[in-house]
Amino acid sequence: MNDKTYFNTKTRGLAFLNGVTEQQQDQGKAFCKVRLAAMIGAGDNVSYEPLRLWVRGEVAKGVIDRLKPHLNDGNKVTVAFVAADCRAKAFIPETGNKAGQAVTYQEGSLVFISSARVNGEEVYRAPDREGESA
Repeated sequence: MNDKTYFNTKTRGLAFLNGVTEQQQDQGKAFCKVRLAAMIGAGDNVSYEPLRLWVRGEVAKGVIDRLKPHLNDGNKVTVAFVAADCRAKAFIPETGNKAGQAVTYQEGSLVFISSARVNGEEVYRAPDREGESA
């Protein structure tokens, strides 16, 4: 039997959900991608790491669908998340305050959301997963 072995890296964190897009792939299947600003550093001096993550799995997609309406009207939407296989990507924007400058972000897969808050009020909490805490 030829069992394949796979390796991946997981990142856990807390982030602001800044945007959701649906993108068509080959064969017309739609995929969801989110823009997160992951919080890094001391609570009194937080910095933010931009993440662009493909949403994997029906549960995570369902949570994102529930959060989409809250992204309007200045709401602050935060998620406690697990991402897999993040890799650095670079691009040079043509417009905006960083136009013409190299900008980096992390791209990977959003595989789990343990909780979500809108303006500080919890709107989603995942059932406990055996052997894990997010």
